[in-house]
Amino acid sequence: MRKGRKVIGAAASAKFAALAANAPRSRTLANSQAHFQSLAGQSFRTCRSNRYSNRQIEISLTCKSGDGGHTTRTAGDTFPEELAFHPGTPRGARLNEAQRQRRVGWSVHAPSPTLGLRPYCHSSSRPHRKALRMLRRTHTISWLVSAVLLSLLLVAQLVAQASAALAEPKLSYVLKSAKLALSTVDGSSRLSKEFSTHADYAKNVAPFALDSPTLLENDDVIRLTFNLGVEGSKSAANKDGAALGKEHVPHQAFVVLAADSNDAEPASHAWPLTVKPSTGRVSWNLRMDRIPAPLLRTASPLTLSLLIANFASNSGSDGTYSPLALPLVSLRPPTSLVEAALASSAASLTPRQKAEIEQGFHGIPEHRHTFGVPPTETMPSTKVSGLASVVTAVVPWVFFAAALAIIKPEIQSPSTKALVLFGALVGLEGLAVKYWIGMTLFQMLPLLLGAGLVTIIVGRSALVELRRKRLAVS
Repeated sequence: MRKGRKVIGAAASAKFAALAANAPRSRTLANSQAHFQSLAGQSFRTCRSNRYSNRQIEISLTCKSGDGGHTTRTAGDTFPEELAFHPGTPRGARLNEAQRQRRVGWSVHAPSPTLGLRPYCHSSSRPHRKALRMLRRTHTISWLVSAVLLSLLLVAQLVAQASAALAEPKLSYVLKSAKLALSTVDGSSRLSKEFSTHADYAKNVAPFALDSPTLLENDDVIRLTFNLGVEGSKSAANKDGAALGKEHVPHQAFVVLAADSNDAEPASHAWPLTVKPSTGRVSWNLRMDRIPAPLLRTASPLTLSLLIANFASNSGSDGTYSPLALPLVSLRPPTSLVEAALASSAASLTPRQKAEIEQGFHGIPEHRHTFGVPPTETMPSTKVSGLASVVTAVVPWVFFAAALAIIKPEIQSPSTKALVLFGALVGLEGLAVKYWIGMTLFQMLPLLLGAGLVTIIVGRSALVELRRKRLAVS
């Protein structure tokens, strides 16, 4: 017998079926249990519910014969009417199929107001549960391994595609309807030439010969116009003319004027270009007086070049861009501008150089400072200082002793007014000491005025009497 389950003898299965046929169709849970208990004396044992709540009722039966054998109900057997606790419950329920070596019962659930019946199965085979757990673990591990392998495969494919795109550029910038001209301020053209470039940069040549520099005039203006296009991409090939598109606008587009010298860092200056995404149109011009002074002071010719490039991250799926570097023309600045630049460099600095000195980051001249000699190093020695202190303390007492010998006769027989004056002076000194210790100013002023007035009156009379004595003696 297993806890929570009551066993019905196999010998009474026929009687159980007969009683079930005569039982009423609607019974409560208590009536059903009481009915089973009434069969206990007839080789039946009661059957109790495993769970009983407001929303769910579950009752399981296990049939077991008295000799230890199991009694299995066929799939066509109906559920006993004693377990139909509600009039709306279906009268029958079928067992689960293919439930080998497992105890089978029925369960009653009430997920809704109308109760329903479904098969209820129990498994107590530990090897079966262990095998099921092992199967689940195997499936989980295989799924994880498959996911990791798939991720690695995708990453490897992406890296291979990126490496191929970076290693083999597929897009090239080309110039169409390009024109380079030297014209004056009034618009008259002195030198002009139209040209275009190829997707194969090895076939590109400069519009003007670079071995023969062109001498510029003071009023010349260099003008460059062209339409920028891309070859090697399907998106660019399908467009009419030299349309570029926002996805192919270069991040770097410059016109560079540099000196043809063998220096490690030759003088140069770059002007950025603005490319219209819709048409790829570019226009640029430069007046002679706008050429930087460092370029004018160089003795070698100047080369005008066009640089166009794009970042690989902006290449998209078509591939990377091949940078375009095209020399255009070799120039010599006007002689007057060169002489003026040389004279200005010797006389004064350019505004840029002045700004760098005043506002830029540069080294500060060394500032030397000599600290003064500390007073402790110039003071006399300890012996000299001690001797001076002794002299300073003894000399006043010597003078006091000499004066005391002179006034000693007068001290022996002082007058009454002299004693009053001496007491007034002692009172003033005591008032000063008291003020120094803790008396406030407003507390001390009235006392000072009174004591001072008394001292003045007493002192005047005492001094008059002393004068009379001196005159009498004389």
